[in-house]
Order: sequence, then C-alpha cells, then structure tokens
Amino acid sequence: MIKNAPFILLLIVSLGHAQVSTPVVGFNKLTFPAGNSTHTATFIKGNVFQGVASSKTQNSITVSTASFPSYAPAGGLPAYYVKILGGTLDGYIFDILANTGTTITV
Repeated sequence: MIKNAPFILLLIVSLGHAQVSTPVVGFNKLTFPAGNSTHTATFIKGNVFQGVASSKTQNSITVSTASFPSYAPAGGLPAYYVKILGGTLDGYIFDILANTGTTITV
C-alpha cells in the first residue's frame, strides 16, 4: 500500500441487488510547453474494498461480513473514502473518519 495515497472504499448502501464499478482516483502531473494541450486519464487507483451495506445510519455504514483494516486518517487528513453506488446517495463520496472491523464512520 502507498502511504498517504488516496484510496476509495466502495460500498453499496442499498440493501438490494447492485453493481460495482472501479472508480477513477489518484494523481498525475504532466508539464508541457505553453500553447500545447494534452488529455490524460488521471486519478486511477484500485479499490481496497467493495461490498453491500447490511445497515446504515446518518453517519455510518455497516457491512456485517466485512473485516476492515484501519482506514483512519493519516497525518490528520483522510486517506480513504467511501463512494456510494446505489440508493438515494448514489454517486456521493464521503471521507472515512474512523472505522471498526465492520463499520465505517463518515
């Protein structure tokens, strides 16, 4: 694992059927002379977890079958994120503030 690198933790909040896709995350810096233009695929990092939430509250998500390692902030800044892929918050991304083995607090 790359220390202090941004990662995404994917969870599906809806308790029904769902599809999971790989998000676009990371950092890429390119330098070009003035007057030129470039387009590149940036922010590409793999998922560290994908799963379906078994329950949720206003600020936490539980996956009863998970065994999460620590996703705590590093150096006071969030190192991991949750991207919601279903339900009313579909597409939202939240910083992970703390976690236990089965629950993520955002």
